[in-house]
Amino acid sequence: MFRQNQDMIRSNYICESYDKSDKCEIEKQEINKEAKTDFSSESQIIKTEQSRSIVEKESKVNSETDKISQETIKENFPFPTFLKDQLEILTEMVDAIEEGYKYIILESGVGKSAIAATLANIYKSSFILSDNEKLQEKYHEEYDLINNDKFHVSNHSDAFNEFEKLDKRKLLIVDDAHKFDENIADFFSYKIHLSAFDDELIDSFYCDVRNKEKKEIDVGLDFINHLSLDDEMVNLIKYNIEENPDDWIWFYDKYYGGMIIFKPLNLENILKKYLLNKAEICIFMSSTILNKEIFADELGLDISEVKFIHKDFPFSSDTNQIYLRNCADMKNFKKVKLVIPFIEDILEKHKNEKGIIHTDKPEYTSCIENQINNPRLMIHIDDDDLKEFKNSSNSVLVSEDRVEGMDFPKDSCRFQIILRQHLIPNDEIAKYKDNESNWYSYKKAIYFVQLLQRAARSEDDGCITYILDERILTTIRKDIMDYHFIPDYILDSIEDMDVGGCELISDNIKKQLGVYYLFDYYSKNHKEDELSNKVLHYKSYGADKTDYTGQIDCSGGVINFGSDGQMLRKLCPDDDFDYFNNELMKAISVLSNQVIPNNISKLALVSVPSSTVERDAGATMRKSIKCIENWYDEGKTETEFGCKKEIINCGNLLTRISDVNTSHLSKTQPMFYDVTTSYKYKSRPSYIEHKNSIECSKSEILERDDVAFIILDDISTRGTVMDACEDILIDNGANKENIYKFALFKTKWCNND
Repeated sequence: MFRQNQDMIRSNYICESYDKSDKCEIEKQEINKEAKTDFSSESQIIKTEQSRSIVEKESKVNSETDKISQETIKENFPFPTFLKDQLEILTEMVDAIEEGYKYIILESGVGKSAIAATLANIYKSSFILSDNEKLQEKYHEEYDLINNDKFHVSNHSDAFNEFEKLDKRKLLIVDDAHKFDENIADFFSYKIHLSAFDDELIDSFYCDVRNKEKKEIDVGLDFINHLSLDDEMVNLIKYNIEENPDDWIWFYDKYYGGMIIFKPLNLENILKKYLLNKAEICIFMSSTILNKEIFADELGLDISEVKFIHKDFPFSSDTNQIYLRNCADMKNFKKVKLVIPFIEDILEKHKNEKGIIHTDKPEYTSCIENQINNPRLMIHIDDDDLKEFKNSSNSVLVSEDRVEGMDFPKDSCRFQIILRQHLIPNDEIAKYKDNESNWYSYKKAIYFVQLLQRAARSEDDGCITYILDERILTTIRKDIMDYHFIPDYILDSIEDMDVGGCELISDNIKKQLGVYYLFDYYSKNHKEDELSNKVLHYKSYGADKTDYTGQIDCSGGVINFGSDGQMLRKLCPDDDFDYFNNELMKAISVLSNQVIPNNISKLALVSVPSSTVERDAGATMRKSIKCIENWYDEGKTETEFGCKKEIINCGNLLTRISDVNTSHLSKTQPMFYDVTTSYKYKSRPSYIEHKNSIECSKSEILERDDVAFIILDDISTRGTVMDACEDILIDNGANKENIYKFALFKTKWCNND
């Protein structure tokens, strides 16, 4: 690996007459030892242009003076000056080529196209592939790389057709490499639109192709033959399936009239057969590799033959704040109306600045266009719209395009709104991927980071990002806890969430994602977990007994339903109620003594409202707060628990004024509908729904600087209602720094949650 302090030494070898000493010979031997392939003869870089025949004959160049110098790099660089890290990156890449690496992966956000153009100019035997035709044209226009015997610029998909007629070259440079696997898989995919065939013909096949069950690939081949399909693409697909059947899947997609889709699951054989064998050295470039092992595995690269070069993205957490609130689940475009007030507020806040609203889908763009009457909005349809936007002063671009490959530095975009989580268009393939690879989570992280990078192109650049889709919140939280794909510079920029992972505050109090808690809640296995079962009893402490019409076993526990369809549970015994009250007060004492500043003399205990108005009135947490208040009046909070601060009962400060869906019955568990026929799922309440359905009582205590507010909940899953409660308190005068969130239990996330 090239190191900066070696640079002058290398320059001396090139620029001065120098006799080869033993020291030089030893250095050469060490380099050869580190080479990962047998390309040692080919890896001697030829400074002057030589004929293709000489390269093919593997002529050996033994002189140190034939290695590429930084002066040569500078001479072939397309611009007068380098951006930060560009020269260092190019030097490292040249060194890696000399050392014999077959594959080079570059993760950097700095001027990658200029780096590709420089390497092409140096070696004069190169392929360059971009994501799409638009980006392909940038290479022709900006770097004058006209297709000939020296250069050939194409895109990921077209390369397969074009390479068939072209000879092998020194370099294959894949730009936008994070999209490479998707584009290749899409190119080799084949769709059979069932609406184009008679139902009788389809039904006469020996199995139901619309069946969702996983089917063997040879059955799919039989179906192709059954339909008598015969064209160039079909034959290509059939040939590759027959060659490597384990690499392929086929499935039914109900959309667009119903279609059968054949898609490669593993790309190694396809890539090596049609593309990677067209060059001696393959270079992959992207700002979002995120995980080199998963990236290499997806392309079938031998990691021992890979040189990985990484440079931090120039992203300042001070000037690129990310404001995250799970406003609503934007899976359904009808939910856009919930976030319209948020978007209008953001537009007003940035009324003198340019911005982008990322919608992901046309129907979401239409909703924005129809529901927001603002002359600043520009709908992104084609390149002309982009040009108009870039030339405007304070326009806001509304786009479902991910605008990958497009840069919006500095004043060209000072804020962006991510309305909806961007996903791979067809994620069926994720079901077939190895669960251990977390492939789909990896792809979601890439899409997320790519969006954030579009408007921050240097360390002195700044763009405020607002994220409104609650699914992105879930993606980030899961990544923090399980995957670690999202870079730290992104996490450090998130303003509305503590992203430091799980922190141990005391022997038993933990903090995760801004919430202090005592116990892990195993929602899917609470039958086997005594404490998880106890808290379910606690939640219904003091509830009236009601006749119920039926019961259903749900995720390991028995849930009873009343005649009105509302869920009931076993009544909580007094000892369970007392147990959690004691644990709650011990935790409050730890927060008081170890976390909350000494200048705070009073603790206001605030109950998170229950999901319905009826249940909220008798919420167990309000009863626990009342119990703790009594202990304070009796002096027990100090004498028995060591808490010297005054306890203030604010259990009724926040109240539910309209019902929302019950969170623990939403999505993860079915809600009773008709015990004899079916069950019904309801969506989990969004941040906005919680905030609009909770009222804060007017109280002078909200504006006091000597009061800390502890928001208390029994079970916290995503923290949505706690976020809403926190913001409501702030809206009514409370100091954000004096607000703490605490739950008895924090839901333990599983990989499939």
